[in-house]
Amino acid sequence: MEKKVLLKKIVGVTLIILGAISVLTPFTPFGWLIFVGLGFLGVRIGFWARIKSYFNRWRTNGGRMADEIIIKLKPGDSLHTVHSALIPILTRAKTGTRLGYCAGLVSSEGSEHVTKNFERLVRFARHLEQLHGFAVFSSGDIFRPEVLEIVKHSPEHDFYQFWRNVLSSGLVTDVFMTPRWERSRGAMDEHETAKKLGIAIYYLDFEI
Repeated sequence: MEKKVLLKKIVGVTLIILGAISVLTPFTPFGWLIFVGLGFLGVRIGFWARIKSYFNRWRTNGGRMADEIIIKLKPGDSLHTVHSALIPILTRAKTGTRLGYCAGLVSSEGSEHVTKNFERLVRFARHLEQLHGFAVFSSGDIFRPEVLEIVKHSPEHDFYQFWRNVLSSGLVTDVFMTPRWERSRGAMDEHETAKKLGIAIYYLDFEI
């Protein structure tokens, strides 16, 4: 009996280590091994489900989403390729039955404000994740400079269609409209798309 318990502990620790390595690298989608390992160690499901939720959200942070997209792109690729790379990432990031999208100003105030507005949307997304406990992403998580450089010649309408397709994927359950979203044609289009699809919409009245 003691040997069996020891073996379970060894297997559990090994799986946790392998899962942790996977989480730290964007190329190996085996982070779930952590939770199998925890199960071997007798950790309650309710507890490691919360940990799993944390790691799912963490994969959208710190540019990791863009990192996973950029390795699948090559010069001349279109927004369609970005969309194809994004959907599996969102599927993995979705926690339980909910996934949020944070919409707002990007380029409507001028190209000189794009970087600042992307960073603002990312801050909102991270705050909303902590507040609500499920994954939230924004355009700033996807369109880092390296990605924008590849799709920079895409017409404005293609960006509208890109977000319509993302929202129509069936993955996004919550849309958060950040302050001054009405000044953005893109955000207004996303708002109308979310309304037509019956996605829950929340209007934020605070700034970050």
